[in-house]
Amino acid sequence: MLKKINMMYNKTRLKAGFTLLELLITVAIIGILAGVGIPAYNGYITSASEGVAQSNLRAISVMESNYFSDTNLWLPSSPATLAVSTAAEINTNLFGGRQTLDVNGRYEYRIENHDSGFEAVAEPNAANVGLETYCLTQSNILSMGVANCP
Repeated sequence: MLKKINMMYNKTRLKAGFTLLELLITVAIIGILAGVGIPAYNGYITSASEGVAQSNLRAISVMESNYFSDTNLWLPSSPATLAVSTAAEINTNLFGGRQTLDVNGRYEYRIENHDSGFEAVAEPNAANVGLETYCLTQSNILSMGVANCP
């Protein structure tokens, strides 16, 4: 009887866990899924960041046009040509102090004045070198790439 109980115990003990081969296959499948999923996820993050930058440039353009219609000046209201306004100044002067533009985000924003109007620029900060630079003119023309922006 004792021998019969020992045999039953050994059989159930062997069936209770996973084999090393099953564990290795599971780890390999998880590795393959991670190898495919992580680059796809990073692509989604990059695409979303660039979409936010384009949307912010359009918001800057609308607010800059409203500012011009109120004051007959482009922000920044400096007589010097090529005057530049940073994201913090844009938040203060165009968006009424609301933190519409993330000053510590993936993009740095600025407005550059020209004789004929303005150009809003979204340039990736130093830590996000894989992102594109975007420019939006007062005519609502969006350009992509460093070569197309001043």
